[in-house]
Amino acid sequence: MSSMTNLEHSGTARVHASDLVHHARDNKRVARELDRLHLHDLANELRGFADNQMRMARMWLPRRRSGYSDGSWQLLRLMEKHSRPSSHRREN
Repeated sequence: MSSMTNLEHSGTARVHASDLVHHARDNKRVARELDRLHLHDLANELRGFADNQMRMARMWLPRRRSGYSDGSWQLLRLMEKHSRPSSHRREN
């Protein structure tokens, strides 16, 4: 249990959560493209996978002294970080 605490405080957990949020955003973007191509079943599967990635990101976020924090505020910060316009390119 103490190793998890050390891992959480090492910054490794935040990096894992950040990677998961980044990949989840990419997967949701691809799912929208699949919907445009009328591949709805595949798009829905990919969306479900992205939702699981977001859940995993929440699990990687640090715990608080009072017990498990759902990490919502940290997850929102990571989502904002990965949704900046500079990281998205529009196709014409």
